[in-house]
Amino acid sequence: MHATRVIGRTTRFRWVVLALIFLEYLVVCADRANIGVALPFIRKEFHMSNTEAGALASIFLFAYLDKCGRLSVDTSQFHRHARRR
Repeated sequence: MHATRVIGRTTRFRWVVLALIFLEYLVVCADRANIGVALPFIRKEFHMSNTEAGALASIFLFAYLDKCGRLSVDTSQFHRHARRR
């Protein structure tokens, strides 16, 4: 079987997608880091117990894991399409 060559103009779309993925990771990591800094102030203002503060931090953790899981699935799609060429 001979490899077929894709003829056409390459675009910068892949770099735009990569930049958007990078920005999304940046926002998610900033949120994750900031919750640790803000949590003592949130606890004090809303009179939260350690259990309630832990539950709040867990919500952010699960949102972070959900976002990272979806991004890893999304990037695996690029590898599958790249192997076909």
